[in-house]
Amino acid sequence: HADALKHLDEALKMLERLYGDPDGHPDVARTLCNIGTTYYAMGLEPGNIMAEEHLNRAKGYHTRSLEMRRRFHPDGHPDVVTSLTNLGTTHDAMEDPSSALKYLLDAVNVIRKIGSSISKRSAAQVIDMTGSLYWSDGNHSKALEYHIEALGLRNGDMDFDRVSSMVNVATDYLDLERYEEALHAYTETVKLIEQLGGGSDKGLATAVLRSIAEACIEMGERTHEQEYFIVATQADSLAAGY
Repeated sequence: HADALKHLDEALKMLERLYGDPDGHPDVARTLCNIGTTYYAMGLEPGNIMAEEHLNRAKGYHTRSLEMRRRFHPDGHPDVVTSLTNLGTTHDAMEDPSSALKYLLDAVNVIRKIGSSISKRSAAQVIDMTGSLYWSDGNHSKALEYHIEALGLRNGDMDFDRVSSMVNVATDYLDLERYEEALHAYTETVKLIEQLGGGSDKGLATAVLRSIAEACIEMGERTHEQEYFIVATQADSLAAGY
């Protein structure tokens, strides 16, 4: 990371001299964003005694990048979404969930404003993260709302991002004690994993299936309905095959 920061800092100084514009330039904003992302990665390193300082620096660079990008794109742009998302994840890492949620909600608002200008994959990722922040805060109804929206953007995708969205929706239903809907969502998730053949990461597929089995057993014990145990057995058997 030290070498990357050195080169990025040199690039930033060169670009600032080259453009000499007090309002900045898209290339300057992108470099600020890259520096912020590097500091963020350093802040997440295990055992880093300077983690707090690195995350604060990440926040500072991402803030400068966002300010520039908003001037360039007052009507919204994928780059603005990127900067807002970066600030959201940085604040989350700094254990400031209310600020993290604020930035992610701003990012979602921009996504809805610019529509097809941003890829469905990128939009789904941000919306899914927003739902997960609501979930962490215990607001399962709001979490469900955003997780369903993210899943809608991933419909038809044959990958584990869609699996992740389906599990999030199912978990929200479970937390809301809407067991039949949770069971349906878990059942569809098991079917998708089977279609994917476990995907490239068999360990991940196994972990997801085991967690689904545990959730279905929990619902079965609460409801005393056999159908939950049947899905649990299906998930467990599929996991054993990986």
